[in-house]
Amino acid sequence: MREDRSSKGSPAVIVTGAAGGVGHDAVQTLRDRGYHVYAGAIDPWEWDIVSALAAQPASAGELTPVMLDLRKHEQMAELAEKIAASGERLAGLVLNGAASPEGVPAEHTSVALLRDTYETNVIGNFAAIMACLPLLKRDRGRIIFISSATTFAPPPMVLPYVTAKCAMNGMSHVLRRELKNTGIGVSLLLPGVIKHTYMAQGLHEATKHRLAEIRGCTPEEVTHRSYERDQNTALMQPEGGADPFYEQMLQGQLTTIGVGLETGFMPSLVTKDIVKALEARRPKPVYVQGVASHAFRFISWLLSFRALDWVTRRMGYR
Repeated sequence: MREDRSSKGSPAVIVTGAAGGVGHDAVQTLRDRGYHVYAGAIDPWEWDIVSALAAQPASAGELTPVMLDLRKHEQMAELAEKIAASGERLAGLVLNGAASPEGVPAEHTSVALLRDTYETNVIGNFAAIMACLPLLKRDRGRIIFISSATTFAPPPMVLPYVTAKCAMNGMSHVLRRELKNTGIGVSLLLPGVIKHTYMAQGLHEATKHRLAEIRGCTPEEVTHRSYERDQNTALMQPEGGADPFYEQMLQGQLTTIGVGLETGFMPSLVTKDIVKALEARRPKPVYVQGVASHAFRFISWLLSFRALDWVTRRMGYR
């Protein structure tokens, strides 16, 4: 942990999306490193998870559950005011919370779904940064974006998620350049598929369900998750049977995510780079996690767009 320059206690770190995957691992690691971690939850189910973490004994640091739905901008503003009043130093803001990918073709993506995804992944993150910016300037803190390696070579079927993540990437680069003389470090993390995240698992189950539905045989173990999914499944199954184009797309997505869940890496790999971005004297602008992510980064730089389209087809997206 970097030297604490605050007058009261441990330096504070805010982590959004703390209930699962990277966020769940990061808040525990940061607490153990001596930070006072404000662990964000968006609903009662997530609140119970982060509260259970807070109740666990720790050798150092502190973990405080907070309600942080990025669509409710007043929640982050209230937390920033609380930290300012406490006299704590805000060492970092880790933007891990995100709306999950839905696995819907662009043709059948509703404006409402696109708007909701952007409200969380883009506008919500921007509002969170603006709420914390005075403290981060005062304390020379860090802003850490958790984006996605899918932005190197965007796959089909996840237009709202990938385009919102691309916007997040752009936001990180603009802010890093604008804030370079304020003492604030801005880093962008680009992980691939991570094991044990309910986001990837949820997309896998939703895709399996939708594929089964358009084939006319819904698996019993998978239940309807939302009206949006049911509506889009109906659009992909016109009168006369399943659309073979979207059936192939869904099968490719199911195969790719399944392989990723089997061969992906643990959240701790991302957490290590979060720690580096927080504590390094000169944090990197970009951290990439996972062999596959590094490969896609290189391939996206090396190949033409047509060659990348060929790679995507070879992954099963026909």
